Amino acid sequence: MSQQARYNRPGWTDLGHGDSAGSQRIPALRTYHVILLGALCLGTWDLLFARIYWNSEGANFVLVLHSIASGIYGKASRYGGAKTAIVGAVSHYFIALCMVLAYFLVSRRVSLLLRWPVSLGLAYGVFLYFFMNLVVLPISAIGHPSFGDRSWIAWSIVMHALFGVLCALTTRVARRATPRPRTSETSFD
Repeated sequence: MSQQARYNRPGWTDLGHGDSAGSQRIPALRTYHVILLGALCLGTWDLLFARIYWNSEGANFVLVLHSIASGIYGKASRYGGAKTAIVGAVSHYFIALCMVLAYFLVSRRVSLLLRWPVSLGLAYGVFLYFFMNLVVLPISAIGHPSFGDRSWIAWSIVMHALFGVLCALTTRVARRATPRPRTSETSFD
């Protein structure tokens, strides 16, 4: 089977520039697969950032996950062991999914978000930082953040801006991944 014939099979989609030589064809992905993959990347990237940043304080992944779980359990999360670490991981990835999904859903109404994914993604990421710190954290068991560590704040804003770009690029790929149904002219005669 020729390369071209193989790629023209049902279930494959073109994510490149049509039939140009630089076009890349990959197996068709469902929109939700791309969104889930974007959320997984976002959540993992954020965990790695927190782990690396707090390494000098002796933080490991379990302590980072306990810190996330403190949004539900408060200070008691430090003593919850594996249970609170799992709750922290699940809630963290759920929040990452919500971040990606929110950008995707808004982009369905505001197509401008797809045209400039980097600049609008950066703005979205900064919005996410302030939303998390001024809305989500205050209503959680953590309460209002102290904003005492300026280095952490600066790096968090930068990283959230990059997370926003990841959300925007994930949305762009997700919107292109699933082929749109072709409209056919149906005669009702």
